[in-house]
Amino acid sequence: MHRKKKPRKVFGAEMKKKALYFFLPALVGVCLALFPDTAGAQGYQSFRREFTLIEEETPWQIGPFHVFPRLLFTNVGYDDNIYRLPENREPIGDYTFTISLPVAAHLLLRERFILSLNYNPSYVFYAQETRERAFNHNFSPRFRWLIFNRLVLTGSYLYRHARMRANSESDFRTYETRQNVQGQLVYETGRRTSLGFSVLYSMRRYEDIELPGETIPYSVALNRDERSVQGELYYQIWTDSQLFIEAGFGDIAFINKETQWKDSYTYYIYPGIQFPILGRLRGTLSLGYKILDPYRAKKKGFSGFVGRTGLEYELRRFTFRGGYQRDTVISFWTNNVFYIEDRINLGLSFYMSQRIRLDYDFYYGDAFYPEMEIIRLPDETYEYVNRSDQYRTHTAGFVIRIFRSAGIGITATYWERNSNFNNLNRNRSFIGGFLTYEF
Repeated sequence: MHRKKKPRKVFGAEMKKKALYFFLPALVGVCLALFPDTAGAQGYQSFRREFTLIEEETPWQIGPFHVFPRLLFTNVGYDDNIYRLPENREPIGDYTFTISLPVAAHLLLRERFILSLNYNPSYVFYAQETRERAFNHNFSPRFRWLIFNRLVLTGSYLYRHARMRANSESDFRTYETRQNVQGQLVYETGRRTSLGFSVLYSMRRYEDIELPGETIPYSVALNRDERSVQGELYYQIWTDSQLFIEAGFGDIAFINKETQWKDSYTYYIYPGIQFPILGRLRGTLSLGYKILDPYRAKKKGFSGFVGRTGLEYELRRFTFRGGYQRDTVISFWTNNVFYIEDRINLGLSFYMSQRIRLDYDFYYGDAFYPEMEIIRLPDETYEYVNRSDQYRTHTAGFVIRIFRSAGIGITATYWERNSNFNNLNRNRSFIGGFLTYEF
């Protein structure tokens, strides 16, 4: 086993390439090997580009394998409302931490074949609330095969078993078991254009528990299978930057008879620009159009614009970041098939010196439910309204660099949800530390 030697850097160069040793291999080894939760706006990395990045930038080599291991500590601190309970129900606080050991390994064969394996075991600890402790697993093998110097065949599988919140409307963590199988065939023309086709099957299963105020178990409300097919076009406009357009069709089928009225078709198209993963401007800019049609019941569907955008820009000692996401999210709440969620985030990092960085991030979210519900007003009358929630999160902290791009940070977070359904108002605070490889 040996580690590849890295050139010594000065602070200015390190600011521009701070992700080179840790962020880039993680992005190649994890983001490319773990296919997206949902289709659209993900970009594409050519076979030769990925092969070169793995060969040159992965920090460790063990025999024929290029390996990227990490040790992560996150959420090390105190959460004053771990169940997101309202104030009148006496929220419960606890000390917590998460430790994970993600590793990405790649086998490269004759510039024709890439075999990747990602495994991420983690343990979530709570000092008093033992029911919240959990071992989580995330396992994903993947291969890419270059055929006739033009065709790239990709196959991948994901297995994830984790205790988590299913979406933003969930206040309780439950076990989710997810399996994804994906296949992709892309024709790389060699003239900056690539054409592709992909298929995806996703299975989601949830813990069989009943939540307060709900009439059916969590698993009955959310257990489902999703299938989708997608066509893709990519055109390189600058080095490592490309225009793309992705369009597809999906089928969402619920497992239990009680919720098969939620079965839906989806249609979408996402044009956008993917910027390089290194450079001053990074990320993806994408706005598209989506249709969600619940075809088994007379429920309201969705037809409108959606977005999946996340950008970062470096200017001297400042890093600016922003994002916008708009999409439909499958709901477990009463008679809604889905809710429409808008999320905006803005953030700023300032490097005070070679070893100290200050961070601040603000997130705003809005969730709108299309089906009306009846509520009781303070004067004991009743009214039909559409549920609408607003989320706000403030996060501030600092990071101290300890070695190359690795650092230890302290962060404080305040989260709140305000809803026109008064019993759904929530807030929580968290203060703690973490270990990062993205200084």
